[in-house]
Amino acid sequence: MLKVTLVFCLATLWSLTFAILPRPCRDFPSFTSVNVSDCEGDFSPCPFVKGSNVTLTASFISNIDSQNTTIAVFGKITTLKIRTPFPISPNSGCFYGIPCPIKKNEEYTFQLTMPIRRLYPAIRVDTGLELFGDNNARIACVQFPARIQ
Repeated sequence: MLKVTLVFCLATLWSLTFAILPRPCRDFPSFTSVNVSDCEGDFSPCPFVKGSNVTLTASFISNIDSQNTTIAVFGKITTLKIRTPFPISPNSGCFYGIPCPIKKNEEYTFQLTMPIRRLYPAIRVDTGLELFGDNNARIACVQFPARIQ
């Protein structure tokens, strides 16, 4: 019985060691909620399947008045910390459901669908979603683990 308990504890500890929760970005306010299609739970990398689309739905409370918003999505290769943008066109948040202009202290939700191209390497990445206002003012950001497969 002691062996079974010890093995269970070690397996639990090992799984928690590799668990990465979605987290806010440094020097940015946080989104109030973020949902990623086909991503279950907070502890596993979100699967980004080549040749498919990933839909991100995010809500935020604006910290500024702004005429426009800009969305940026990036991936950081986990081991190398190299930041690479995921191309979004257009990158205006107004195109994805944010009514522009936005007002300070109002809550907004938008939805962005992006293709996972077959040419992307199969690799684990820390994915980031950033939202900017006029003059690159930082509105919100979140990072979460993903695995391109």
